[in-house]
Amino acid sequence: MNRSTQVAVSLVAVVGLFDAVLISPETAAEDGPQATISALQTRVAELETQVAGGLVATRSSDATVPAAAGRENASPFVGGDAAHLVPEGEAGKLSVVAVGPYDGFYLPVVVRNNTDAAMISVQVEGSAHSADGTLLAVSGASTMRPNLVGAGEVALGDAYFGGTDLPADATFELEAEGQPYDGAGASFVTDLEAVEASVRDDRILGRFRNAADETVRPITASVVCFDEDGALLRYYQASAFDESQVLPGEAVAFEIPLVRGDACPSFLVAATGAPV
Repeated sequence: MNRSTQVAVSLVAVVGLFDAVLISPETAAEDGPQATISALQTRVAELETQVAGGLVATRSSDATVPAAAGRENASPFVGGDAAHLVPEGEAGKLSVVAVGPYDGFYLPVVVRNNTDAAMISVQVEGSAHSADGTLLAVSGASTMRPNLVGAGEVALGDAYFGGTDLPADATFELEAEGQPYDGAGASFVTDLEAVEASVRDDRILGRFRNAADETVRPITASVVCFDEDGALLRYYQASAFDESQVLPGEAVAFEIPLVRGDACPSFLVAATGAPV
């Protein structure tokens, strides 16, 4: 029998505009499945949004979770099978190397660190222009995941344009910035180690592990999808905000539904948490 202590946590993932909603494991244990479902339905109604799928995370205290060996991603914090599809980028620079279609709020991006030093707190900001060069919108600084991006490694996320209505032929100018990593870490963000991840039918699933010496919560995962030719398709984000904590050495299993029915032939995924 597996001695792992597992706690099932039910969430609802809202892609893009909304974060996920979490019902605590304490509520599920004390009130039973029906009360948990009722509480979740009430919370979704409060958010006034429709959700076409759910996200389920399982927390395990088993310290024998196998290491993420043999993956093609150089970073231990990035999972998925799309590393070979990400462009190399310009030598010696931290830059945006892949950009997806604007969905009305978010512009998917991937950044590669081609400097000779690790970077933390990588952010992307930029502007949108019409075909004749007129400035249409600017994005604030959007933080990428993972937080620590080694030399040659990638980070993923989006540029947020606040719901601005942009023409189909709009062009974007984007700039990536980060801070050199001095070995001290960033006390406000903890990267989770990607143990395994895959696409199954209409969802992305896998496991992350807290390899740090500190407990973290909440957990936020970012996903970018690519087609077979390497075109960046879409950005997804799901977050769990509650009193649940992921202790050092614990693994978190996750499922992120592709709630809009989007195809995701290949993907990258990364997750971070806040130390407590």
